[in-house]
Amino acid sequence: MKIKKKVLSTQIMKCSLIMINTLKILHLNIQSVNSETKIIQLTNLAKIYKADIVSLNETFLKPNKQLEIPGFNIFRSDRIGRRGGGSAICIKNSIIVSQIPLINLTTSENAVGIEIQTGQKNKIAIFSIYLSPSTKLNQSLFEHISANHKNCIITGDLNCKNKIWHCQNENSNGIILENFISKTNAHIVNCAKTTYNRGKSVIDLSITSSSMLTYFHSHTVLKQAISDHQPTITIFKNLEPFKRYHTIKRINWDNFRDDISKRQSTCLLENKDDIEKEASELIYDLKSSLDYATNSKSFMTKATKPAEIPRFLLDQIKLKRKLKRSLNNNYTEYRKKMYNLICRQVKNGIKNFKNYKFNLDFKELHNFNQSDSRHWKLINKLNESTSFQTIKTEIKLKNTQNVITNDQEEIVEIFGNHH
Repeated sequence: MKIKKKVLSTQIMKCSLIMINTLKILHLNIQSVNSETKIIQLTNLAKIYKADIVSLNETFLKPNKQLEIPGFNIFRSDRIGRRGGGSAICIKNSIIVSQIPLINLTTSENAVGIEIQTGQKNKIAIFSIYLSPSTKLNQSLFEHISANHKNCIITGDLNCKNKIWHCQNENSNGIILENFISKTNAHIVNCAKTTYNRGKSVIDLSITSSSMLTYFHSHTVLKQAISDHQPTITIFKNLEPFKRYHTIKRINWDNFRDDISKRQSTCLLENKDDIEKEASELIYDLKSSLDYATNSKSFMTKATKPAEIPRFLLDQIKLKRKLKRSLNNNYTEYRKKMYNLICRQVKNGIKNFKNYKFNLDFKELHNFNQSDSRHWKLINKLNESTSFQTIKTEIKLKNTQNVITNDQEEIVEIFGNHH
Protein backbone atom coordinates (compact mmCIF):
# COMPACT_ATOMS: atom_id res chain seq x y z
CA MET A 1 0.00 0.00 0.00
CA LYS A 2 1.39 3.41 -0.99
CA ILE A 3 0.95 6.14 1.58
CA LYS A 4 1.22 9.83 0.76
CA LYS A 5 3.63 11.77 2.91
CA LYS A 6 1.52 14.86 3.51
CA VAL A 7 -2.18 15.50 3.81
CA LEU A 8 -3.73 18.81 4.82
CA SER A 9 -7.49 19.31 4.93
CA THR A 10 -9.56 22.29 5.95
CA GLN A 11 -13.04 22.21 7.44
CA ILE A 12 -15.21 25.32 7.80
CA MET A 13 -17.70 25.64 10.63
CA LYS A 14 -19.45 28.42 12.53
CA CYS A 15 -17.70 30.04 15.47
CA SER A 16 -19.38 31.59 18.50
CA LEU A 17 -16.56 33.94 19.46
CA ILE A 18 -17.10 37.71 19.41
CA MET A 19 -14.46 39.78 17.64
CA ILE A 20 -14.21 43.49 18.40
CA ASN A 21 -13.21 45.68 15.50
CA THR A 22 -14.70 47.99 12.88
CA LEU A 23 -17.29 47.74 10.11
CA LYS A 24 -16.79 49.91 7.03
CA ILE A 25 -19.64 50.49 4.58
CA LEU A 26 -18.83 52.11 1.24
CA HIS A 27 -21.82 53.54 -0.65
CA LEU A 28 -22.06 54.92 -4.17
CA ASN A 29 -24.70 55.71 -6.77
CA ILE A 30 -22.51 54.35 -9.54
CA GLN A 31 -24.88 55.07 -12.46
CA SER A 32 -24.25 51.78 -14.28
CA VAL A 33 -21.77 49.04 -13.48
CA ASN A 34 -21.86 47.93 -17.12
CA SER A 35 -18.48 49.56 -17.54
CA GLU A 36 -15.22 47.73 -17.01
CA THR A 37 -13.54 51.00 -16.05
CA LYS A 38 -16.06 51.66 -13.28
CA ILE A 39 -15.66 48.12 -11.92
CA ILE A 40 -11.89 48.63 -11.72
CA GLN A 41 -12.34 52.04 -10.03
CA LEU A 42 -14.84 50.59 -7.57
CA THR A 43 -12.60 47.62 -6.76
CA ASN A 44 -9.64 49.93 -6.11
CA LEU A 45 -11.79 52.21 -3.96
CA ALA A 46 -12.99 49.30 -1.82
CA LYS A 47 -9.40 48.14 -1.46
CA ILE A 48 -8.05 51.58 -0.51
CA TYR A 49 -10.64 52.13 2.22
CA LYS A 50 -10.74 48.46 3.27
CA ALA A 51 -14.50 48.34 2.91
CA ASP A 52 -16.28 45.33 4.41
CA ILE A 53 -19.52 46.12 2.58
CA VAL A 54 -20.20 48.07 -0.63
CA SER A 55 -23.69 49.50 -1.29
CA LEU A 56 -24.44 50.32 -4.92
CA ASN A 57 -27.39 52.19 -6.47
CA GLU A 58 -28.38 52.64 -10.12
CA THR A 59 -26.49 49.52 -11.14
CA PHE A 60 -28.46 49.38 -14.45
CA LEU A 61 -28.24 45.57 -14.24
CA LYS A 62 -30.65 43.01 -15.64
CA PRO A 63 -30.96 39.41 -14.40
CA ASN A 64 -28.96 38.03 -17.34
CA LYS A 65 -25.99 40.34 -16.65
CA GLN A 66 -23.29 39.15 -14.26
CA LEU A 67 -21.55 41.38 -11.69
CA GLU A 68 -18.28 40.18 -10.18
CA ILE A 69 -16.02 41.99 -7.72
CA PRO A 70 -13.00 39.99 -6.50
CA GLY A 71 -13.30 38.97 -2.85
CA PHE A 72 -16.99 39.90 -2.51
CA ASN A 73 -20.30 38.06 -2.54
CA ILE A 74 -23.04 40.09 -4.24
CA PHE A 75 -26.77 40.42 -3.54
CA ARG A 76 -28.88 42.32 -6.07
CA SER A 77 -32.25 43.90 -6.71
CA ASP A 78 -32.48 44.67 -10.43
CA ARG A 79 -35.07 46.97 -11.99
CA ILE A 80 -37.33 44.88 -14.23
CA GLY A 81 -39.38 46.22 -17.12
CA ARG A 82 -37.52 49.47 -17.76
CA ARG A 83 -33.95 50.72 -17.94
CA GLY A 84 -31.81 52.12 -15.14
CA GLY A 85 -32.28 51.70 -11.41
CA GLY A 86 -31.16 48.73 -9.39
CA SER A 87 -29.44 48.18 -6.05
CA ALA A 88 -26.73 45.80 -4.88
CA ILE A 89 -24.86 44.93 -1.72
CA CYS A 90 -21.34 43.52 -2.06
CA ILE A 91 -19.96 41.92 1.10
CA LYS A 92 -16.56 40.37 1.75
CA ASN A 93 -16.69 36.64 1.20
CA SER A 94 -15.03 36.05 4.59
CA ILE A 95 -18.18 37.29 6.36
CA ILE A 96 -21.04 34.90 7.07
CA VAL A 97 -24.19 36.50 5.68
CA SER A 98 -27.82 35.74 4.85
CA GLN A 99 -30.16 37.66 2.55
CA ILE A 100 -33.32 39.32 3.90
CA PRO A 101 -36.34 38.77 1.60
CA LEU A 102 -38.00 42.05 0.58
CA ILE A 103 -39.80 41.08 -2.63
CA ASN A 104 -43.29 41.44 -1.14
CA LEU A 105 -42.50 44.80 0.49
CA THR A 106 -41.07 46.85 -2.37
CA THR A 107 -43.12 48.90 -4.83
CA SER A 108 -41.24 51.12 -7.29
CA GLU A 109 -37.96 51.28 -5.40
CA ASN A 110 -35.07 48.83 -5.62
CA ALA A 111 -34.08 47.44 -2.24
CA VAL A 112 -31.80 44.63 -1.09
CA GLY A 113 -31.07 43.57 2.49
CA ILE A 114 -28.59 41.29 4.24
CA GLU A 115 -27.97 40.20 7.82
CA ILE A 116 -24.60 39.56 9.44
CA GLN A 117 -23.79 38.18 12.87
CA THR A 118 -21.34 39.81 15.27
CA GLY A 119 -21.62 37.33 18.12
CA GLN A 120 -23.74 34.52 19.52
CA LYS A 121 -26.96 36.56 19.41
CA ASN A 122 -26.14 39.99 17.98
CA LYS A 123 -27.19 40.54 14.38
CA ILE A 124 -27.01 43.60 12.13
CA ALA A 125 -29.33 44.14 9.16
CA ILE A 126 -27.95 46.27 6.32
CA PHE A 127 -30.05 47.61 3.43
CA SER A 128 -29.25 49.35 0.17
CA ILE A 129 -32.23 51.22 -1.28
CA TYR A 130 -32.53 53.29 -4.43
CA LEU A 131 -35.47 55.67 -4.86
CA SER A 132 -35.80 57.59 -8.13
CA PRO A 133 -36.71 61.32 -8.00
CA SER A 134 -40.22 60.60 -9.31
CA THR A 135 -41.00 57.76 -6.86
CA LYS A 136 -42.79 58.32 -3.56
CA LEU A 137 -40.97 56.99 -0.52
CA ASN A 138 -42.42 53.64 0.58
CA GLN A 139 -42.90 54.37 4.28
CA SER A 140 -44.25 50.89 5.01
CA LEU A 141 -40.94 49.35 3.84
CA PHE A 142 -38.95 51.56 6.21
CA GLU A 143 -41.35 50.84 9.09
CA HIS A 144 -41.08 47.10 8.41
CA ILE A 145 -37.30 47.32 8.56
CA SER A 146 -37.41 49.27 11.81
CA ALA A 147 -39.95 46.93 13.43
CA ASN A 148 -38.21 43.68 12.50
CA HIS A 149 -34.54 44.61 12.79
CA LYS A 150 -33.42 46.25 16.02
CA ASN A 151 -29.87 46.80 14.76
CA CYS A 152 -30.19 48.14 11.23
CA ILE A 153 -28.32 50.36 8.79
CA ILE A 154 -29.94 51.81 5.67
CA THR A 155 -27.82 53.30 2.90
CA GLY A 156 -28.93 54.61 -0.45
CA ASP A 157 -29.69 57.38 -2.88
CA LEU A 158 -33.17 58.13 -1.55
CA ASN A 159 -33.64 61.47 -3.33
CA CYS A 160 -35.06 62.79 -0.07
CA LYS A 161 -34.22 66.43 0.58
CA ASN A 162 -34.53 68.12 3.95
CA LYS A 163 -32.68 70.94 5.69
CA ILE A 164 -32.22 68.69 8.72
CA TRP A 165 -29.58 66.74 6.84
CA HIS A 166 -27.93 69.77 5.25
CA CYS A 167 -29.93 70.13 2.01
CA GLN A 168 -30.59 73.65 0.71
CA ASN A 169 -34.28 72.89 0.10
CA GLU A 170 -36.90 70.24 0.88
CA ASN A 171 -39.20 67.90 -1.06
CA SER A 172 -42.16 65.71 -0.15
CA ASN A 173 -40.04 62.58 0.28
CA GLY A 174 -37.79 64.51 2.63
CA ILE A 175 -40.80 65.31 4.82
CA ILE A 176 -41.92 61.65 4.82
CA LEU A 177 -38.43 60.50 5.78
CA GLU A 178 -38.23 63.14 8.52
CA ASN A 179 -41.49 61.77 10.00
CA PHE A 180 -40.10 58.23 9.89
CA ILE A 181 -36.88 59.34 11.60
CA SER A 182 -38.83 61.09 14.34
CA LYS A 183 -41.29 58.21 14.84
CA THR A 184 -38.70 55.42 15.10
CA ASN A 185 -35.92 57.41 16.80
CA ALA A 186 -33.59 56.59 13.91
CA HIS A 187 -30.62 58.78 12.99
CA ILE A 188 -29.16 60.15 9.76
CA VAL A 189 -25.41 60.20 10.33
CA ASN A 190 -24.33 62.09 7.20
CA CYS A 191 -21.82 64.89 7.45
CA ALA A 192 -22.68 68.29 5.91
CA LYS A 193 -20.81 67.73 2.63
CA THR A 194 -22.93 67.27 -0.50
CA THR A 195 -23.09 63.85 -2.16
CA TYR A 196 -24.74 64.87 -5.45
CA ASN A 197 -22.60 67.41 -7.26
CA ARG A 198 -25.05 68.61 -9.92
CA GLY A 199 -27.84 69.18 -7.41
CA LYS A 200 -25.48 70.29 -4.63
CA SER A 201 -27.55 68.26 -2.17
CA VAL A 202 -27.20 65.47 0.39
CA ILE A 203 -29.32 62.63 -1.00
CA ASP A 204 -27.02 59.61 -0.56
CA LEU A 205 -27.94 58.90 3.04
CA SER A 206 -26.73 56.64 5.84
CA ILE A 207 -29.45 55.92 8.40
CA THR A 208 -29.01 53.90 11.59
CA SER A 209 -31.33 52.65 14.29
CA SER A 210 -30.84 54.14 17.75
CA SER A 211 -29.13 50.95 18.96
CA MET A 212 -26.51 51.22 16.19
CA LEU A 213 -25.72 54.86 16.98
CA THR A 214 -23.64 53.61 19.91
CA TYR A 215 -21.19 52.03 17.47
CA PHE A 216 -21.15 54.86 14.93
CA HIS A 217 -17.71 56.38 14.46
CA SER A 218 -17.64 58.56 11.34
CA HIS A 219 -19.19 59.41 7.99
CA THR A 220 -17.03 60.78 5.19
CA VAL A 221 -17.80 61.96 1.67
CA LEU A 222 -14.87 60.81 -0.46
CA LYS A 223 -13.18 62.88 -3.15
CA GLN A 224 -12.90 60.12 -5.75
CA ALA A 225 -15.20 60.69 -8.75
CA ILE A 226 -16.71 57.59 -10.38
CA SER A 227 -20.09 59.14 -11.22
CA ASP A 228 -21.76 62.49 -10.51
CA HIS A 229 -22.51 61.18 -7.01
CA GLN A 230 -19.67 61.16 -4.50
CA PRO A 231 -18.92 57.88 -2.71
CA THR A 232 -19.31 57.82 1.06
CA ILE A 233 -17.75 55.67 3.76
CA THR A 234 -19.56 55.06 7.05
CA ILE A 235 -17.58 53.47 9.87
CA PHE A 236 -18.86 51.64 12.93
CA LYS A 237 -16.47 50.66 15.71
CA ASN A 238 -16.40 48.11 18.52
CA LEU A 239 -17.96 45.38 16.41
CA GLU A 240 -16.87 43.12 13.62
CA PRO A 241 -18.75 40.77 11.28
CA PHE A 242 -18.85 37.09 12.19
CA LYS A 243 -15.75 35.33 10.86
CA ARG A 244 -15.10 31.81 9.67
CA TYR A 245 -13.64 29.15 11.91
CA HIS A 246 -11.20 26.74 10.29
CA THR A 247 -9.90 23.38 11.42
CA ILE A 248 -6.68 22.06 9.91
CA LYS A 249 -6.07 18.33 10.20
CA ARG A 250 -2.53 17.04 9.81
CA ILE A 251 -1.60 13.37 9.60
CA ASN A 252 1.58 12.03 11.21
CA TRP A 253 2.42 9.24 8.80
CA ASP A 254 5.04 7.68 11.09
CA ASN A 255 2.37 7.20 13.75
CA PHE A 256 0.03 5.86 11.07
CA ARG A 257 2.57 3.24 9.93
CA ASP A 258 3.34 2.18 13.49
CA ASP A 259 -0.32 1.75 14.34
CA ILE A 260 -1.34 -0.01 11.12
CA SER A 261 1.56 -2.45 11.43
CA LYS A 262 0.11 -3.67 14.74
CA ARG A 263 -3.23 -4.47 13.09
CA GLN A 264 -2.01 -6.96 10.49
CA SER A 265 -4.29 -9.97 10.13
CA THR A 266 -3.06 -13.57 10.32
CA CYS A 267 -6.21 -15.32 9.10
CA LEU A 268 -6.18 -17.43 5.92
CA LEU A 269 -8.32 -16.41 2.96
CA GLU A 270 -9.99 -19.66 1.90
CA ASN A 271 -13.28 -18.49 0.43
CA LYS A 272 -15.33 -15.48 -0.67
CA ASP A 273 -16.71 -14.80 2.83
CA ASP A 274 -13.18 -14.70 4.26
CA ILE A 275 -12.14 -12.15 1.62
CA GLU A 276 -15.17 -9.91 2.29
CA LYS A 277 -14.60 -10.11 6.05
CA GLU A 278 -10.91 -9.31 5.65
CA ALA A 279 -11.72 -6.33 3.37
CA SER A 280 -14.14 -4.90 5.95
CA GLU A 281 -11.57 -5.30 8.73
CA LEU A 282 -8.88 -3.71 6.57
CA ILE A 283 -11.09 -0.65 5.91
CA TYR A 284 -11.84 -0.38 9.64
CA ASP A 285 -8.13 -0.67 10.53
CA LEU A 286 -7.18 2.01 8.01
CA LYS A 287 -9.79 4.45 9.35
CA SER A 288 -8.82 3.73 12.97
CA SER A 289 -5.11 4.24 12.30
CA LEU A 290 -5.86 7.41 10.34
CA ASP A 291 -7.87 8.83 13.26
CA TYR A 292 -5.07 7.86 15.67
CA ALA A 293 -2.42 9.62 13.57
CA THR A 294 -4.45 12.79 12.88
CA ASN A 295 -3.88 15.99 14.85
CA SER A 296 -6.32 18.90 14.58
CA LYS A 297 -5.79 22.60 15.13
CA SER A 298 -8.53 25.25 14.98
CA PHE A 299 -8.24 28.97 14.35
CA MET A 300 -10.31 31.91 13.15
CA THR A 301 -9.47 34.09 10.18
CA LYS A 302 -11.00 36.25 7.47
CA ALA A 303 -9.53 34.03 4.78
CA THR A 304 -11.91 31.62 3.08
CA LYS A 305 -9.03 29.34 2.05
CA PRO A 306 -6.13 29.81 4.50
CA ALA A 307 -2.73 28.73 3.22
CA GLU A 308 -0.05 26.88 5.11
CA ILE A 309 3.03 29.06 5.72
CA PRO A 310 6.35 27.46 4.71
CA ARG A 311 8.49 26.30 7.66
CA PHE A 312 11.43 28.62 6.90
CA LEU A 313 9.09 31.64 6.82
CA LEU A 314 7.47 30.58 10.08
CA ASP A 315 10.94 30.28 11.68
CA GLN A 316 11.79 33.80 10.53
CA ILE A 317 8.58 35.18 12.07
CA LYS A 318 9.42 33.45 15.39
CA LEU A 319 12.93 34.90 15.28
CA LYS A 320 11.51 38.35 14.60
CA ARG A 321 9.37 38.09 17.74
CA LYS A 322 12.34 37.03 19.85
CA LEU A 323 14.40 39.95 18.57
CA LYS A 324 11.49 42.31 19.26
CA ARG A 325 11.31 41.20 22.90
CA SER A 326 15.06 41.65 23.27
CA LEU A 327 14.85 45.13 21.72
CA ASN A 328 12.07 46.14 24.09
CA ASN A 329 14.10 45.00 27.11
CA ASN A 330 17.26 46.87 26.15
CA TYR A 331 17.27 49.26 23.20
CA THR A 332 20.48 49.84 21.24
CA GLU A 333 21.10 51.03 17.69
CA TYR A 334 22.67 47.68 16.83
CA ARG A 335 19.62 45.77 18.04
CA LYS A 336 17.34 48.12 16.15
CA LYS A 337 19.35 47.56 12.96
CA MET A 338 19.18 43.78 13.34
CA TYR A 339 15.45 43.90 14.06
CA ASN A 340 14.83 46.02 10.95
CA LEU A 341 16.83 43.50 8.91
CA ILE A 342 14.68 40.54 9.95
CA CYS A 343 11.52 42.64 9.44
CA ARG A 344 12.49 43.28 5.83
CA GLN A 345 13.24 39.61 5.28
CA VAL A 346 9.89 38.56 6.73
CA LYS A 347 8.09 41.16 4.63
CA ASN A 348 9.80 40.01 1.44
CA GLY A 349 9.18 36.37 2.32
CA ILE A 350 5.45 36.97 2.78
CA LYS A 351 5.30 38.95 -0.46
CA ASN A 352 7.03 36.16 -2.39
CA PHE A 353 4.79 33.54 -0.82
CA LYS A 354 1.66 35.49 -1.83
CA ASN A 355 2.98 35.75 -5.39
CA TYR A 356 3.61 32.02 -5.40
CA LYS A 357 0.04 31.28 -4.27
CA PHE A 358 -1.24 33.84 -6.75
CA ASN A 359 0.49 32.05 -9.61
CA LEU A 360 -0.84 28.70 -8.51
CA ASP A 361 -4.38 30.05 -8.63
CA PHE A 362 -3.96 31.01 -12.26
CA LYS A 363 -2.97 27.49 -13.23
CA GLU A 364 -6.65 26.67 -12.92
CA LEU A 365 -7.34 28.93 -15.90
CA HIS A 366 -7.32 26.14 -18.47
CA ASN A 367 -10.21 27.15 -20.68
CA PHE A 368 -8.83 30.37 -22.08
CA ASN A 369 -11.26 32.50 -24.08
CA GLN A 370 -9.55 35.24 -26.07
CA SER A 371 -12.80 37.24 -26.32
CA ASP A 372 -13.21 37.32 -22.53
CA SER A 373 -11.65 40.53 -21.14
CA ARG A 374 -11.53 38.98 -17.66
CA HIS A 375 -9.11 36.33 -18.89
CA TRP A 376 -6.84 38.96 -20.43
CA LYS A 377 -6.81 40.93 -17.18
CA LEU A 378 -5.84 37.79 -15.28
CA ILE A 379 -3.02 37.09 -17.70
CA ASN A 380 -1.71 40.66 -17.41
CA LYS A 381 -1.87 40.44 -13.64
CA LEU A 382 -0.02 37.13 -13.72
CA ASN A 383 2.73 38.58 -15.91
CA GLU A 384 3.25 41.43 -13.47
CA SER A 385 3.69 39.12 -10.47
CA THR A 386 7.08 37.71 -9.55
CA SER A 387 7.66 34.02 -9.12
CA PHE A 388 8.10 32.63 -5.64
CA GLN A 389 11.67 31.94 -4.66
CA THR A 390 12.06 28.98 -2.35
CA ILE A 391 15.61 29.89 -1.38
CA LYS A 392 15.81 30.23 2.38
CA THR A 393 17.14 33.58 3.60
CA GLU A 394 19.20 33.33 6.79
CA ILE A 395 20.73 35.70 9.32
CA LYS A 396 24.34 34.88 10.13
CA LEU A 397 26.48 36.35 12.94
CA LYS A 398 29.93 35.68 14.38
CA ASN A 399 29.84 34.04 17.82
CA THR A 400 32.29 34.49 20.70
CA GLN A 401 34.69 32.04 19.02
CA ASN A 402 34.64 34.28 15.91
CA VAL A 403 32.82 31.55 14.00
CA ILE A 404 29.85 32.40 11.73
CA THR A 405 26.63 30.79 12.98
CA ASN A 406 23.03 30.67 11.75
CA ASP A 407 21.61 28.95 14.85
CA GLN A 408 18.57 30.98 15.97
CA GLU A 409 19.08 30.49 19.73
CA GLU A 410 22.71 31.48 19.45
CA ILE A 411 21.83 34.53 17.34
CA VAL A 412 19.32 35.70 19.96
CA GLU A 413 21.94 35.23 22.71
CA ILE A 414 24.57 37.19 20.75
CA PHE A 415 22.02 39.87 19.97
CA GLY A 416 20.98 40.14 23.64
CA ASN A 417 24.58 40.33 24.95
CA HIS A 418 25.66 43.01 22.45
CA HIS A 419 26.05 46.58 23.84
